Amino acid sequence: MGGRIMSPHPSLPPQGGKEHLVNGYEMAVLVIADHDNAHLKPGVTNAVTAAGRMGSPITMLVAGHQCGAMAQAAAKIAGVAKVLLCDAPQYEGLLAENLAAL
Repeated sequence: MGGRIMSPHPSLPPQGGKEHLVNGYEMAVLVIADHDNAHLKPGVTNAVTAAGRMGSPITMLVAGHQCGAMAQAAAKIAGVAKVLLCDAPQYEGLLAENLAAL
């Protein structure tokens, strides 16, 4: 292989500085924050770390009811470029049926 680092997935380009480009287009990365309105779950930072390896700017979606503090906590995670906040009663409990429309 001549020292070339191959992409871990065939649909992703080889690593080497332009990982975030796929067929010349920037690839978007969205991480959905799992939380209980008091704390972000530990898997959130793990997901951000993994997403950061792709080289793209990371956007995090925080959904819930009265979850502004969780959006502020998400904004402090290294590697998160933007936080989207969806704060409404129907998002309480993070039910997949309610989040699907987002």
